[in-house]
Amino acid sequence: MEAEIKELFASIFMVEKRLTSVCEKLQVEITMKQWLLLALVMHSEEKMNFTELGKLMGCSRQNIKKLASMLEEKGFIMFEEGVNNSQYIHVLDKAYQYGQEMGAKYDKTLAILFQDFSQQEIQSFLKFYQRLTENIEYLEGQVDEIC
Repeated sequence: MEAEIKELFASIFMVEKRLTSVCEKLQVEITMKQWLLLALVMHSEEKMNFTELGKLMGCSRQNIKKLASMLEEKGFIMFEEGVNNSQYIHVLDKAYQYGQEMGAKYDKTLAILFQDFSQQEIQSFLKFYQRLTENIEYLEGQVDEIC
């Protein structure tokens, strides 16, 4: 069992790298990290500041600022000032147009990626993934104790 856990742990990182690589060949205007940031902002019901976005993406506020600055340079977003010097991202029409243009590619990519999965397998995968996410959140609180 321990060997399987180690294999699974390593596989998570390998899958992420391979998925990023193939998706960045399909979508050349922005990186996958920029896409993820944009998708989070576009589909969020509430405005999130850079710190909150960083927590969701697993990176620092400074990294979010860098990603957002690149999206701003490309005309996808603009910055909005919030209270207490916080900044928010305002999505511009160009980002929505880009999403529409890429929509068919996204749909085809997902169809290929999950073509051999049954609905039950997808639901199980989501359940396991959510449990893993909860354990990662717990681990984040334990890092100081482990070190």
